[in-house]
Amino acid sequence: MHGRDRYDIVTVGRRRFEVLEVSRERNFLEGSIAFFDDEPAEPSPELAEHRRHALELFEAVAEILGTTEAIDAESPLLSFLIAGALPIDLDFKQALLDIRSEDERLAGLAEFFEAILPKLKKAAHRREKAGGNGHVP
Repeated sequence: MHGRDRYDIVTVGRRRFEVLEVSRERNFLEGSIAFFDDEPAEPSPELAEHRRHALELFEAVAEILGTTEAIDAESPLLSFLIAGALPIDLDFKQALLDIRSEDERLAGLAEFFEAILPKLKKAAHRREKAGGNGHVP
């Protein structure tokens, strides 16, 4: 890097991990990590409902944003597919990575979408109105 140049590196993860320690002894960062997986959970009616609701809200948000990326609705890690398919705040995505329950991630996504959906609808309505003659039927 030159001076104040900053480069963001985007990666695709295969397995989640937690950074335990960071070493700055060299001219690049090194660290020790611990891999982790979701806590075991039995399929439940609540999980099925969270999956359905999060997917429904995802589709509504994706339609407004014009996102056409197809996702596997049957994936056991649906929350990650949903979060990866939309331009969601990176801090929120990081928070999802820290959650060790698919059910909790789906519930969090649904809550997030419920909060932003009205704002997205208003913005889409304004864009539509601005692009027309000022009157919306």
